[in-house]
Order: sequence, then C-alpha cells, then structure tokens
Amino acid sequence: MKLFLSYASEHQLVADEIALALSGAGHEVVFDTSWLKPGDDYNGRLRDAFDRTDGLVFLISPESVRAGRYALSELKFAREKWPHPAGHVLPVMVKSTPLEDIPPYLRAVSILKPEGNVAAEVASAVRDWETRLIERRHEDVRVTVHIAAFQTQPTMPAAFVNITNLFETREIVITHVWFETVPHAFLTRSDRRLPVRLKPFDTWETWMALSSLPAADRDKLFGMARVRLSSGQILSSAENADVPDEGFVPGGPITSLGNE
Repeated sequence: MKLFLSYASEHQLVADEIALALSGAGHEVVFDTSWLKPGDDYNGRLRDAFDRTDGLVFLISPESVRAGRYALSELKFAREKWPHPAGHVLPVMVKSTPLEDIPPYLRAVSILKPEGNVAAEVASAVRDWETRLIERRHEDVRVTVHIAAFQTQPTMPAAFVNITNLFETREIVITHVWFETVPHAFLTRSDRRLPVRLKPFDTWETWMALSSLPAADRDKLFGMARVRLSSGQILSSAENADVPDEGFVPGGPITSLGNE
C-alpha cells in the first residue's frame, strides 16, 4: 500500500519510526514534505500526492489538530478523496488529546491508542487493515435470499432478495432482479420500482410470493436470484442465513402485499 503519514513537526521522531516500520513491512510511505520547494503550489502538489495514495495514517496530538497546522490541510485533502474515512484513514493517538478537539472525520472510525511500541502497533494495525481491504474487494455488492412471510399474511411465504452496496465511496444502480427459473421470474413490484440507486452501505430488498415460483426450483432458490447493475454486471445470490425472526423490509414503504 502507498500511505500518507500526517503529523505535527513536534512528533517528527515517532513519525520517522512509524515510516521505517511501515516501509519495512513493504509499504510506500509519503511523510516528509521537504519535497515541497519554496514557491511550489502546495495545494496542487499535496492533492497529487493524495491521488496516488491508498490511505492516510494521521498522528493525533494537540499540535496536529490545532488550527492552522499543515496536518489539518492534509486531512482536508483526505476527506475530499475519501468522504468517509472507513477503510482509508487510520487515526493514531500519539499524545493525549481532548476528544472534542479531534475533527469529527477522525472520530468517525476507531482511533488506535498504542499501549507499547507505537511504530510496531501502527504497522500491525495497517497489516490488519490491508487484510480487511483485500477481503472486501471480493464482495463489493452482496446479494442474499431468504424465505419469510409478512405478519399479516403468515400463510403466504415469499422469497426475499436482499441487496447491499458494500462499496465505501461508490453508488450502484440496480436495473433488473430475477430468479433464474425457466422462464425467468422477474421481480417487478410496484412497491419496489426499478431502477434503484443505492448509496454506500445502503440495503434494498424486494420479494416474490413463493407460490409464483416453480415448485421444482423452490429448494434451490437461495442461489438462483440474479441482480443486474447499470454497469452490466450480473450478480448471483447466496442464502441469507442470519435473518432475525422479526424485522422490517429495507427500501421504502410497502403499499400493497399483493402477489403482483
């Protein structure tokens, strides 16, 4: 990973130690702004640097969050690139700092508070962070199916298709939802009109009465749902095995429980 290390000059020594630990772990670290020469376009050069980085390690201290410090300018560019810090920003408390002085953007994720060697703990946290990012890349949109019934119609079970956008900064547009039966059973409910746009981490759900699906396919339905995105990508479903006994249907109000 290519990481930007942001800190106050008062903590140059610990920043050097962290940069060495991260470099030793195979990461490329941008942390010394001496490459900015007098007369340079500071904002432009800094924006270019962030365009090439995968994440930010921000060392929190009273000095780094003080108004007018360069660290806050760097944090501003990070926020422009990653509107939400999850998966992109690792805040590290290197000196006790009042919570109310820490920018809300940094408080939106867990703050690492080292108890031993700061550099070693930061390197370990980045390693775990990178592992989670790799795992997440394999599952950017989740599609699951479960069987349930509305409380007002307990004898009329339906197959529910749940779609979650796991991208952290990208919206998706769902254009088609169907079951891969013969013929295809398209889910086109008036309560769940398509296309629908999902923001990052949004969930949307639609359903079809089980009686409307071929009896021969009902034991295979968990893997038979298909979702087409505006990009043309088609996603397959898996069983949603962790559905609570009671709950709500995400995606807007329900005006009709007819089979449609």
